[in-house]
Amino acid sequence: MLRSYRDDFIKKCRSNDRYCTLVLYCREKDAAAVSDMVLFGVSLVVAGKGGEDRKQKNAAALIEELEHKRSIAAELKLLRLENDSYRSVNILKELIQSEDGALSEATHDFKAKEFNGKCVTLILILASEPALSGAENRLMKMLLKFKYAEFFCLNISADRELLFAVSDKIPYERNLRAFGEKMRRGIRLELGCDSTVLISIPSQNGVDLISAYKKFDMLEESRFFLKEGDVLVDRVAYTQKSSADENVETILMQVYEDIRFREFRKAAEGVKRTVKRIEQEGSMSNIYVRHIFIEILSRLSQNSDVMTTNENMEAAKYILTVPDIWSIEESVVALLEKAEKGKKNSYANDSTIVIDKVIAIIRSEYKNTSLTMEYIAQKVFLSPNYLSAMFRRVKGESINSFIKNYRLERAKELLKNSNIKVKDIASLVGFASDGYFATVFRKAEGISAIEYREQNSKRY
Repeated sequence: MLRSYRDDFIKKCRSNDRYCTLVLYCREKDAAAVSDMVLFGVSLVVAGKGGEDRKQKNAAALIEELEHKRSIAAELKLLRLENDSYRSVNILKELIQSEDGALSEATHDFKAKEFNGKCVTLILILASEPALSGAENRLMKMLLKFKYAEFFCLNISADRELLFAVSDKIPYERNLRAFGEKMRRGIRLELGCDSTVLISIPSQNGVDLISAYKKFDMLEESRFFLKEGDVLVDRVAYTQKSSADENVETILMQVYEDIRFREFRKAAEGVKRTVKRIEQEGSMSNIYVRHIFIEILSRLSQNSDVMTTNENMEAAKYILTVPDIWSIEESVVALLEKAEKGKKNSYANDSTIVIDKVIAIIRSEYKNTSLTMEYIAQKVFLSPNYLSAMFRRVKGESINSFIKNYRLERAKELLKNSNIKVKDIASLVGFASDGYFATVFRKAEGISAIEYREQNSKRY
């Protein structure tokens, strides 16, 4: 199927004398196919210049050169957008903008963006599994990824002709024609050049978005869109020009922080403020609003055990299908309140386990001068602020104070039971300098370390 699409596409584009860029997304197990398709996509740009002999020579040279860069090509599996989008972008840029060999043939065109009016960009998406059914759903899935478009140096024609093959189940030719008119209205996306892509969103099929969200892990990465007039515009640009003191974006950032630090009651209040602000602005698209709550749901599932995986999926489907925003608000607030109650019920047990781990880390690594609260928080997978509050609540002192006192106890043992020099003891128990150790010791004991040794060594 992959080869059939590729050959058909190459044939059509070359017969029309068009430059082309081909990008493929699919599952990690299909990484080899991804590499192959992207390499051919880049080769089309190179091979699309000059006579037929030169085209073939350029394409062959390109493939030969890239075969020597297997480590780079293998990393193209990141096009699946599982985690590190910036790394995948850099890989593509290295492939496209390389100054070496055959790739240099394409460099100028990509940098200068001087393609002619016949230029067509095709994004071919083959899901490799029947997670989504119907071409419109696949178009929506593509939308979720389109924030990466500008990074892939996409260009479209002067008359905004953009062709998509959006399904591996529906005949190729019919797909392109069926979406011909829809491409001219709907979402407005800037690609970092003078061209604008217009596509539509068939929101009635929104229930299937959850499959795309889950499959491509887009909850964290997707960019927000909202409706302004008759078109949807980039949420980031809208936020920058908003004159409101507290817009949806700023409220959401606080909600995300509250969830991260497990302040679920505060997060619930933030959700209510978000809904109120959405009503006041009155210009946000249905898909953007639902994306907000899917994002909140995702962060909640990452920071609490309030839901099982199946319950999380059901909640997400509910968000995508329920007809009004108030029902969504009610369900999300209820989940946050449930998480708050669960946090209180399990706090004692959870805290004891965490604090025991923290103390074990301190006891084993107190000699390390780089032992800090931030380091320990990373080891127990909690935020520094949250861990600090938990430790103080359970132990009655800060982590830094506990570390300092533990080091002092170890230092006193060495002062009493060894002849090690005081300055060496300071470094042995983790103090950064003997001067700081002397200051801390005198403040804690009321006497110097030397005096402490003189007074206590007589007993042994």
